[in-house]
Amino acid sequence: MPHSIARFLEPERCESVLAAINDFVDAQYTAANIRSRRAYVFEYGLDMEAFAFPIHAPGSPQSDHLPGFRLDELPPAVADLTRKAIAVLGLERGRVLWNVGRYAAHAKALHAHYDGELFEYDADPVEGSVVHSGIRPREVALLTLRNESATCQTILLDEEGKTLETHAEPGGLICFDNVAYQHAVPATGANRCFPEEEAAGRWIRFTTGWRSMHEGFDWKDGRALRPIGFDESVRLHDAFLESKWPAMAEDDVARATLPFPRRYV
Repeated sequence: MPHSIARFLEPERCESVLAAINDFVDAQYTAANIRSRRAYVFEYGLDMEAFAFPIHAPGSPQSDHLPGFRLDELPPAVADLTRKAIAVLGLERGRVLWNVGRYAAHAKALHAHYDGELFEYDADPVEGSVVHSGIRPREVALLTLRNESATCQTILLDEEGKTLETHAEPGGLICFDNVAYQHAVPATGANRCFPEEEAAGRWIRFTTGWRSMHEGFDWKDGRALRPIGFDESVRLHDAFLESKWPAMAEDDVARATLPFPRRYV
């Protein structure tokens, strides 16, 4: 099955989780955390923002030395949801990459892409990302916390260009095959729940998700995916952090908007 959708969080709890995530981003999206690879820079512009943070969960002695947040450093609600997502994904060790995506009214479309741990890549919100090296996980879990967009779906695309539209209201978790399918988000359009004057200054689509940083494939531009085991994935992370990341870190910091202001609620 390419994807599944299930109730994951009570809808009435979504707004409090969203607020806690906003507070976490404000506090932890810093130059120091970017340099230490505890925060990832994926900013695209005022109308759409994306962030990612590695989390040591489920955890493993082999990966404990790698960058990441412990569960007790997260907002309690996010820690609880992370534990649940790990169970849904069937992960038994290592880290997950936790991501946050928030979209304003009339945000541009996010083009088709695969998720993963990106070591070297070129990112363009119009053309999409070209991955030069990284690790692609087998499966992605994506939770909707707010969806007031006129276009309420994540679109899956297979290698033949066939599309599958998915729909999740707040509290719904989409899990999908991240090897067979790219995913995209259409332009949001206007807020479908509030008049324009009331919707100003508000994120109208807000998602958060999880994927393994270790269970999956060695991912290089122009080459077939190569399955890797847990120990090899740790070696790939170590090699990147030692040989590539020191020369890249300041460029990432320079791309970030710092200090990071919260633009919307």
